[in-house]
Amino acid sequence: MTALIDLGEEHAPADDDPPGAPRLSLWQRRGTALAVCVALLVTSIAAERVPPGPLRGPVHVQDAVVGSVALVDDLLLMARRREDGTRDLAAVDTGDGSQRWRIPLAGGSPEVYAAWAADGVLLVSVIDGSSAEQAWSTYAVDRLTGVLYWQDRSIAVGTRIDGGQPVTLMVGVDPKADWFVSRDIRTGRELWRVSYTTGQDWSLYEVGGRIAGFVLVDMGARRRVRLVGVDGTTQAEQDLPEGTDAVQQADGALLVSYEHDGMHRITSLRLPDLEPGWNVPNPAPRSSVYVSDCRPSVCVNDGDLLWLLDAATGKVRWYGRMDGFFPAAPGVLNAGLHDTPGYSLLRDSGTGEVLMRLRDWQVVGYDGSLLLLSNQQDRRTWFGTFDPAHPGPVRVLGAGGPTLDRCWLTQGTLACRALLGGLDVYRYQP
Repeated sequence: MTALIDLGEEHAPADDDPPGAPRLSLWQRRGTALAVCVALLVTSIAAERVPPGPLRGPVHVQDAVVGSVALVDDLLLMARRREDGTRDLAAVDTGDGSQRWRIPLAGGSPEVYAAWAADGVLLVSVIDGSSAEQAWSTYAVDRLTGVLYWQDRSIAVGTRIDGGQPVTLMVGVDPKADWFVSRDIRTGRELWRVSYTTGQDWSLYEVGGRIAGFVLVDMGARRRVRLVGVDGTTQAEQDLPEGTDAVQQADGALLVSYEHDGMHRITSLRLPDLEPGWNVPNPAPRSSVYVSDCRPSVCVNDGDLLWLLDAATGKVRWYGRMDGFFPAAPGVLNAGLHDTPGYSLLRDSGTGEVLMRLRDWQVVGYDGSLLLLSNQQDRRTWFGTFDPAHPGPVRVLGAGGPTLDRCWLTQGTLACRALLGGLDVYRYQP
Protein backbone atom coordinates (compact mmCIF):
# COMPACT_ATOMS: atom_id res chain seq x y z
CA MET A 1 0.00 0.00 0.00
CA THR A 2 1.37 3.40 -0.97
CA ALA A 3 0.97 6.20 1.56
CA LEU A 4 0.12 9.74 0.55
CA ILE A 5 2.86 12.13 1.55
CA ASP A 6 1.48 15.63 2.04
CA LEU A 7 4.31 17.97 1.12
CA GLY A 8 2.08 20.95 1.75
CA GLU A 9 2.89 20.82 5.45
CA GLU A 10 6.55 21.56 4.81
CA HIS A 11 7.58 25.19 5.10
CA ALA A 12 10.52 27.37 4.25
CA PRO A 13 13.38 27.67 6.73
CA ALA A 14 13.04 30.07 9.64
CA ASP A 15 13.48 33.79 8.97
CA ASP A 16 16.87 33.82 10.65
CA ASP A 17 18.33 31.45 8.04
CA PRO A 18 20.95 33.26 5.93
CA PRO A 19 19.47 34.58 2.64
CA GLY A 20 20.05 32.19 -0.23
CA ALA A 21 21.37 29.41 1.96
CA PRO A 22 20.65 25.92 0.57
CA ARG A 23 18.24 24.03 2.83
CA LEU A 24 19.84 20.69 3.61
CA SER A 25 18.36 17.44 4.83
CA LEU A 26 19.23 16.21 8.33
CA TRP A 27 21.76 13.65 7.18
CA GLN A 28 23.51 16.26 5.07
CA ARG A 29 23.68 18.69 7.99
CA ARG A 30 25.17 16.08 10.32
CA GLY A 31 27.22 14.12 7.84
CA THR A 32 29.51 16.68 6.27
CA ALA A 33 31.39 19.77 7.36
CA LEU A 34 31.29 20.95 3.78
CA ALA A 35 27.61 21.79 4.18
CA VAL A 36 28.51 24.24 6.95
CA CYS A 37 31.19 25.82 4.81
CA VAL A 38 28.81 26.31 1.90
CA ALA A 39 26.14 27.80 4.18
CA LEU A 40 28.70 30.31 5.51
CA LEU A 41 29.83 31.04 1.99
CA VAL A 42 26.33 31.79 0.79
CA THR A 43 25.64 33.89 3.91
CA SER A 44 28.27 36.27 2.61
CA ILE A 45 25.86 37.17 -0.21
CA ALA A 46 23.97 39.44 2.20
CA ALA A 47 27.23 40.91 3.43
CA GLU A 48 28.14 42.09 -0.12
CA ARG A 49 31.24 39.87 -0.19
CA VAL A 50 32.03 37.93 -3.35
CA PRO A 51 33.35 34.46 -2.57
CA PRO A 52 36.10 33.10 -4.76
CA GLY A 53 34.75 30.61 -7.25
CA PRO A 54 35.26 29.13 -10.70
CA LEU A 55 32.94 31.67 -12.42
CA ARG A 56 34.48 33.90 -15.10
CA GLY A 57 32.85 36.89 -16.71
CA PRO A 58 30.54 38.34 -17.54
CA VAL A 59 31.37 39.18 -21.11
CA HIS A 60 28.66 41.60 -22.18
CA VAL A 61 27.09 41.36 -25.64
CA GLN A 62 25.13 44.54 -26.31
CA ASP A 63 22.23 43.43 -28.50
CA ALA A 64 18.49 43.75 -28.08
CA VAL A 65 17.57 40.08 -27.67
CA VAL A 66 13.83 39.54 -28.04
CA GLY A 67 13.64 35.81 -28.66
CA SER A 68 15.94 32.85 -28.20
CA VAL A 69 19.64 32.36 -28.78
CA ALA A 70 21.68 29.15 -28.86
CA LEU A 71 25.02 28.03 -27.43
CA VAL A 72 27.19 25.49 -29.26
CA ASP A 73 30.64 24.83 -27.81
CA ASP A 74 32.35 28.25 -27.68
CA LEU A 75 29.85 30.06 -29.93
CA LEU A 76 26.80 32.11 -29.09
CA LEU A 77 24.39 32.13 -32.05
CA MET A 78 21.91 34.98 -32.28
CA ALA A 79 19.90 37.10 -34.71
CA ARG A 80 21.27 40.63 -35.06
CA ARG A 81 19.29 43.48 -36.60
CA ARG A 82 20.67 45.39 -39.58
CA GLU A 83 20.16 49.11 -40.18
CA ASP A 84 17.58 48.35 -42.89
CA GLY A 85 15.49 46.28 -40.46
CA THR A 86 16.54 42.84 -41.74
CA ARG A 87 18.57 40.48 -39.60
CA ASP A 88 21.79 38.48 -39.73
CA LEU A 89 22.73 35.25 -38.07
CA ALA A 90 25.79 36.12 -35.95
CA ALA A 91 28.27 33.82 -34.22
CA VAL A 92 29.81 35.46 -31.13
CA ASP A 93 32.87 34.13 -29.30
CA THR A 94 31.77 33.33 -25.73
CA GLY A 95 35.31 33.98 -24.47
CA ASP A 96 35.67 37.65 -25.42
CA GLY A 97 32.35 38.65 -27.02
CA SER A 98 33.87 39.24 -30.46
CA GLN A 99 31.94 38.42 -33.61
CA ARG A 100 33.35 35.44 -35.50
CA TRP A 101 31.10 35.75 -38.57
CA ARG A 102 27.63 36.71 -39.71
CA ILE A 103 25.36 35.76 -42.62
CA PRO A 104 22.08 37.31 -43.81
CA LEU A 105 18.80 35.70 -42.81
CA ALA A 106 15.97 35.48 -45.30
CA GLY A 107 13.17 35.93 -42.77
CA GLY A 108 11.74 39.28 -41.78
CA SER A 109 11.82 38.79 -37.99
CA PRO A 110 13.57 35.54 -37.10
CA GLU A 111 14.99 34.34 -33.81
CA VAL A 112 17.34 31.41 -33.27
CA TYR A 113 15.43 28.34 -32.12
CA ALA A 114 18.03 25.55 -31.94
CA ALA A 115 21.48 24.60 -33.21
CA TRP A 116 23.36 21.38 -33.86
CA ALA A 117 27.02 20.70 -34.67
CA ALA A 118 28.52 17.79 -36.61
CA ASP A 119 31.51 17.29 -38.90
CA GLY A 120 32.53 20.95 -38.69
CA VAL A 121 29.05 22.11 -39.77
CA LEU A 122 26.55 24.11 -37.73
CA LEU A 123 22.87 23.52 -38.38
CA VAL A 124 20.99 26.56 -37.09
CA SER A 125 17.19 26.55 -37.14
CA VAL A 126 15.42 29.90 -36.87
CA ILE A 127 11.82 30.99 -36.49
CA ASP A 128 11.21 32.63 -39.85
CA GLY A 129 8.88 35.63 -39.96
CA SER A 130 8.79 35.86 -43.78
CA SER A 131 6.07 33.23 -44.20
CA ALA A 132 3.11 32.44 -41.98
CA GLU A 133 2.74 29.08 -43.74
CA GLN A 134 6.29 27.83 -43.24
CA ALA A 135 7.59 29.12 -39.94
CA TRP A 136 11.03 27.43 -39.93
CA SER A 137 14.30 27.81 -41.80
CA THR A 138 17.54 25.91 -41.24
CA TYR A 139 20.97 27.16 -42.30
CA ALA A 140 23.96 24.82 -42.67
CA VAL A 141 27.17 26.83 -42.26
CA ASP A 142 30.85 26.19 -41.78
CA ARG A 143 31.49 26.40 -38.05
CA LEU A 144 34.75 28.35 -38.38
CA THR A 145 34.06 30.72 -41.29
CA GLY A 146 30.27 31.00 -41.55
CA VAL A 147 30.31 29.97 -45.21
CA LEU A 148 26.76 28.94 -46.12
CA TYR A 149 26.53 25.39 -47.48
CA TRP A 150 22.75 25.15 -47.90
CA GLN A 151 19.44 26.13 -46.35
CA ASP A 152 15.98 24.57 -46.17
CA ARG A 153 12.46 25.63 -45.12
CA SER A 154 12.22 23.14 -42.25
CA ILE A 155 13.57 22.59 -38.74
CA ALA A 156 16.54 20.37 -37.87
CA VAL A 157 15.63 18.04 -35.01
CA GLY A 158 18.62 15.71 -34.68
CA THR A 159 21.81 14.34 -36.19
CA ARG A 160 23.33 10.89 -36.44
CA ILE A 161 26.02 8.93 -38.31
CA ASP A 162 24.84 6.62 -41.12
CA GLY A 163 27.46 4.51 -42.87
CA GLY A 164 30.20 6.77 -41.56
CA GLN A 165 28.46 9.85 -42.96
CA PRO A 166 26.76 12.43 -40.69
CA VAL A 167 23.17 13.22 -41.65
CA THR A 168 20.45 15.42 -40.22
CA LEU A 169 16.78 14.64 -39.62
CA MET A 170 14.39 17.50 -40.39
CA VAL A 171 10.68 18.29 -40.17
CA GLY A 172 8.67 20.71 -42.28
CA VAL A 173 5.11 21.93 -41.83
CA ASP A 174 2.68 23.90 -43.92
CA PRO A 175 -1.15 24.00 -44.17
CA LYS A 176 -1.22 21.31 -46.86
CA ALA A 177 1.29 18.72 -45.65
CA ASP A 178 3.85 17.73 -43.03
CA TRP A 179 7.10 16.21 -44.23
CA PHE A 180 9.98 14.32 -42.64
CA VAL A 181 13.31 14.32 -44.43
CA SER A 182 16.93 13.25 -44.00
CA ARG A 183 19.79 15.23 -45.58
CA ASP A 184 23.54 14.94 -45.89
CA ILE A 185 24.86 17.50 -43.44
CA ARG A 186 27.58 19.01 -45.60
CA THR A 187 25.87 19.05 -49.02
CA GLY A 188 22.19 19.18 -48.10
CA ARG A 189 21.50 16.31 -50.50
CA GLU A 190 18.09 14.79 -49.73
CA LEU A 191 18.40 11.12 -48.78
CA TRP A 192 14.68 10.40 -48.30
CA ARG A 193 11.38 12.17 -47.70
CA VAL A 194 8.03 11.08 -46.26
CA SER A 195 5.00 13.39 -46.51
CA TYR A 196 1.51 13.34 -44.99
CA THR A 197 -1.50 15.49 -45.74
CA THR A 198 -3.08 15.03 -42.29
CA GLY A 199 -1.92 16.59 -39.06
CA GLN A 200 0.64 14.54 -37.18
CA ASP A 201 1.97 14.78 -33.64
CA TRP A 202 5.58 13.67 -33.92
CA SER A 203 8.60 13.00 -31.74
CA LEU A 204 11.99 11.37 -32.19
CA TYR A 205 12.64 8.03 -30.59
CA GLU A 206 15.87 6.28 -29.67
CA VAL A 207 17.08 2.69 -29.50
CA GLY A 208 20.24 2.02 -27.51
CA GLY A 209 20.88 5.73 -27.07
CA ARG A 210 20.82 6.44 -30.84
CA ILE A 211 18.12 8.22 -32.78
CA ALA A 212 16.10 5.51 -34.52
CA GLY A 213 13.34 7.51 -36.21
CA PHE A 214 10.06 9.34 -35.75
CA VAL A 215 6.90 8.42 -33.88
CA LEU A 216 3.88 9.83 -35.75
CA VAL A 217 0.44 10.02 -34.13
CA ASP A 218 -2.52 10.80 -36.40
CA MET A 219 -4.64 13.51 -34.78
CA GLY A 220 -7.89 12.45 -36.50
CA ALA A 221 -11.05 11.23 -34.77
CA ARG A 222 -9.52 7.75 -34.54
CA ARG A 223 -5.99 7.98 -33.14
CA ARG A 224 -3.39 5.91 -34.99
CA VAL A 225 0.37 5.60 -34.69
CA ARG A 226 3.16 4.66 -37.09
CA LEU A 227 6.94 4.81 -37.06
CA VAL A 228 9.30 6.23 -39.68
CA GLY A 229 12.84 4.81 -39.44
CA VAL A 230 16.04 6.78 -39.96
CA ASP A 231 16.29 5.14 -43.39
CA GLY A 232 12.83 6.41 -44.39
CA THR A 233 11.05 3.07 -44.05
CA THR A 234 7.49 3.45 -42.75
CA GLN A 235 5.60 0.97 -40.62
CA ALA A 236 1.93 0.28 -41.19
CA GLU A 237 -0.45 2.38 -39.11
CA GLN A 238 -1.61 0.84 -35.87
CA ASP A 239 -4.82 1.78 -34.05
CA LEU A 240 -4.54 3.16 -30.55
CA PRO A 241 -7.13 2.20 -27.92
CA GLU A 242 -10.57 3.68 -28.40
CA GLY A 243 -11.01 6.69 -26.17
CA THR A 244 -7.34 7.73 -26.40
CA ASP A 245 -6.91 11.28 -25.14
CA ALA A 246 -3.13 11.60 -24.77
CA VAL A 247 0.00 9.94 -26.17
CA GLN A 248 3.48 10.51 -24.73
CA GLN A 249 6.84 8.89 -25.38
CA ALA A 250 8.86 7.91 -22.33
CA ASP A 251 12.01 5.83 -21.91
CA GLY A 252 11.67 3.50 -24.88
CA ALA A 253 7.89 3.18 -24.81
CA LEU A 254 4.79 4.96 -26.06
CA LEU A 255 2.42 5.76 -23.20
CA VAL A 256 -1.27 5.97 -24.07
CA SER A 257 -3.86 7.46 -21.72
CA TYR A 258 -7.41 6.41 -22.60
CA GLU A 259 -10.92 5.82 -21.22
CA HIS A 260 -12.69 2.46 -21.48
CA ASP A 261 -16.08 1.59 -19.93
CA GLY A 262 -15.88 4.67 -17.75
CA MET A 263 -12.42 3.74 -16.43
CA HIS A 264 -9.27 5.76 -17.12
CA ARG A 265 -6.25 3.62 -17.92
CA ILE A 266 -2.65 3.94 -19.13
CA THR A 267 -0.99 1.41 -21.39
CA SER A 268 2.54 1.19 -22.79
CA LEU A 269 3.63 0.16 -26.27
CA ARG A 270 7.29 -0.84 -26.53
CA LEU A 271 9.39 0.81 -29.22
CA PRO A 272 10.19 0.14 -31.98
CA ASP A 273 7.77 -2.78 -32.49
CA LEU A 274 4.81 -1.15 -30.69
CA GLU A 275 4.19 -4.39 -28.82
CA PRO A 276 1.80 -4.06 -25.83
CA GLY A 277 3.51 -3.78 -22.46
CA TRP A 278 1.82 -3.00 -19.16
CA ASN A 279 -1.75 -1.76 -18.80
CA VAL A 280 -2.80 -0.22 -15.47
CA PRO A 281 -5.59 1.92 -14.04
CA ASN A 282 -4.76 5.60 -14.25
CA PRO A 283 -4.01 6.51 -10.62
CA ALA A 284 -5.38 10.04 -11.00
CA PRO A 285 -8.98 10.43 -9.83
CA ARG A 286 -9.97 12.92 -12.52
CA SER A 287 -9.84 12.88 -16.29
CA SER A 288 -7.77 16.08 -16.61
CA VAL A 289 -4.45 14.28 -16.09
CA TYR A 290 -1.05 14.60 -17.73
CA VAL A 291 1.38 11.77 -18.42
CA SER A 292 5.00 12.77 -18.98
CA ASP A 293 8.51 11.37 -19.25
CA CYS A 294 10.36 11.62 -15.92
CA ARG A 295 13.06 9.04 -16.53
CA PRO A 296 13.54 6.58 -14.95
CA SER A 297 9.84 6.90 -14.06
CA VAL A 298 6.61 7.96 -15.71
CA CYS A 299 4.98 11.02 -14.15
CA VAL A 300 1.20 11.30 -13.82
CA ASN A 301 -0.10 14.54 -12.36
CA ASP A 302 -3.60 15.75 -11.60
CA GLY A 303 -3.72 19.25 -10.20
CA ASP A 304 -1.49 19.27 -7.12
CA LEU A 305 -0.93 15.50 -6.94
CA LEU A 306 1.97 13.65 -8.54
CA TRP A 307 2.44 9.90 -9.08
CA LEU A 308 5.70 8.22 -10.14
CA LEU A 309 5.07 5.00 -12.07
CA ASP A 310 7.70 2.34 -12.66
CA ALA A 311 8.51 2.63 -16.38
CA ALA A 312 8.92 -1.17 -16.68
CA THR A 313 5.75 -2.29 -14.84
CA GLY A 314 3.43 0.72 -14.45
CA LYS A 315 3.27 0.23 -10.67
CA VAL A 316 3.09 3.30 -8.43
CA ARG A 317 6.48 3.87 -6.79
CA TRP A 318 5.65 7.11 -4.96
CA TYR A 319 3.06 9.85 -4.83
CA GLY A 320 2.57 13.08 -2.98
CA ARG A 321 1.53 16.71 -3.15
CA MET A 322 3.43 19.41 -4.96
CA ASP A 323 2.95 22.88 -6.38
CA GLY A 324 4.16 22.41 -9.91
CA PHE A 325 7.02 20.21 -11.09
CA PHE A 326 9.32 19.62 -14.03
CA PRO A 327 12.07 17.10 -14.86
CA ALA A 328 15.21 19.10 -14.04
CA ALA A 329 17.78 16.47 -15.09
CA PRO A 330 17.90 12.73 -15.72
CA GLY A 331 16.65 11.18 -12.49
CA VAL A 332 15.79 14.52 -10.84
CA LEU A 333 12.48 16.39 -10.46
CA ASN A 334 12.07 19.95 -9.26
CA ALA A 335 8.84 20.11 -7.21
CA GLY A 336 7.46 23.25 -5.57
CA LEU A 337 5.76 23.45 -2.18
CA HIS A 338 2.33 24.90 -1.46
CA ASP A 339 2.20 28.48 -0.18
CA THR A 340 5.98 28.70 -0.04
CA PRO A 341 7.23 30.86 -2.95
CA GLY A 342 10.89 30.45 -3.81
CA TYR A 343 11.19 27.15 -1.95
CA SER A 344 11.28 23.84 -3.77
CA LEU A 345 12.57 20.29 -3.52
CA LEU A 346 14.86 18.34 -5.80
CA ARG A 347 13.53 14.78 -5.74
CA ASP A 348 14.83 11.48 -7.08
CA SER A 349 12.42 10.77 -9.95
CA GLY A 350 12.74 7.03 -9.37
CA THR A 351 11.95 6.90 -5.66
CA GLY A 352 10.55 10.32 -4.73
CA GLU A 353 13.35 10.75 -2.16
CA VAL A 354 14.31 14.35 -1.38
CA LEU A 355 17.81 15.05 -2.70
CA MET A 356 18.00 18.75 -1.83
CA ARG A 357 15.79 21.46 -0.33
CA LEU A 358 16.23 24.72 -2.18
CA ARG A 359 15.39 28.11 -0.74
CA ASP A 360 15.73 31.08 -3.14
CA TRP A 361 17.86 29.02 -5.53
CA GLN A 362 16.16 28.55 -8.91
CA VAL A 363 16.97 25.90 -11.50
CA VAL A 364 18.45 27.49 -14.64
CA GLY A 365 18.95 24.26 -16.58
CA TYR A 366 20.95 21.10 -17.05
CA ASP A 367 24.25 21.26 -18.91
CA GLY A 368 24.62 17.54 -19.54
CA SER A 369 26.25 16.68 -16.22
CA LEU A 370 25.27 19.35 -13.67
CA LEU A 371 22.19 21.32 -12.69
CA LEU A 372 22.93 25.03 -12.83
CA LEU A 373 21.17 27.17 -10.20
CA SER A 374 20.75 30.91 -9.76
CA ASN A 375 19.96 33.09 -6.75
CA GLN A 376 18.94 36.76 -6.93
CA GLN A 377 20.36 38.70 -3.98
CA ASP A 378 21.42 42.32 -3.45
CA ARG A 379 21.22 43.30 -7.12
CA ARG A 380 23.44 40.39 -8.05
CA THR A 381 22.85 36.99 -9.53
CA TRP A 382 24.62 34.18 -7.75
CA PHE A 383 25.25 30.93 -9.56
CA GLY A 384 25.78 27.44 -8.22
CA THR A 385 25.70 23.82 -9.34
CA PHE A 386 24.13 20.61 -8.07
CA ASP A 387 25.49 17.24 -9.14
CA PRO A 388 22.61 14.74 -9.65
CA ALA A 389 25.06 11.83 -9.70
CA HIS A 390 26.47 12.76 -6.27
CA PRO A 391 23.76 14.68 -4.36
CA GLY A 392 25.16 17.14 -1.89
CA PRO A 393 25.22 20.84 -1.04
CA VAL A 394 25.01 23.49 -3.73
CA ARG A 395 28.45 24.33 -5.04
CA VAL A 396 28.63 28.13 -5.23
CA LEU A 397 30.36 29.31 -8.41
CA GLY A 398 30.32 33.07 -7.83
CA ALA A 399 28.26 36.18 -8.57
CA GLY A 400 27.46 38.22 -11.65
CA GLY A 401 25.35 41.22 -12.51
CA PRO A 402 21.54 41.42 -12.32
CA THR A 403 19.83 39.28 -14.95
CA LEU A 404 16.35 38.70 -16.23
CA ASP A 405 14.70 35.32 -15.93
CA ARG A 406 15.94 33.72 -19.15
CA CYS A 407 19.25 31.98 -19.63
CA TRP A 408 20.77 29.50 -22.08
CA LEU A 409 23.58 27.11 -21.25
CA THR A 410 25.86 24.43 -22.49
CA GLN A 411 28.50 22.63 -20.48
CA GLY A 412 30.80 25.28 -19.01
CA THR A 413 29.04 28.29 -20.60
CA LEU A 414 26.01 30.32 -19.57
CA ALA A 415 24.34 33.27 -21.33
CA CYS A 416 21.65 35.32 -19.57
CA ARG A 417 19.62 38.34 -20.52
CA ALA A 418 21.02 41.35 -18.71
CA LEU A 419 18.65 43.58 -16.77
CA LEU A 420 19.74 46.69 -18.68
CA GLY A 421 19.70 45.00 -22.09
CA GLY A 422 21.91 42.66 -24.07
CA LEU A 423 23.40 39.40 -22.84
CA ASP A 424 25.91 38.52 -20.13
CA VAL A 425 28.03 35.46 -20.93
CA TYR A 426 29.75 33.51 -18.16
CA ARG A 427 32.22 30.63 -18.21
CA TYR A 428 32.56 28.17 -15.36
CA GLN A 429 34.48 25.02 -14.52
CA PRO A 430 32.14 21.96 -14.60
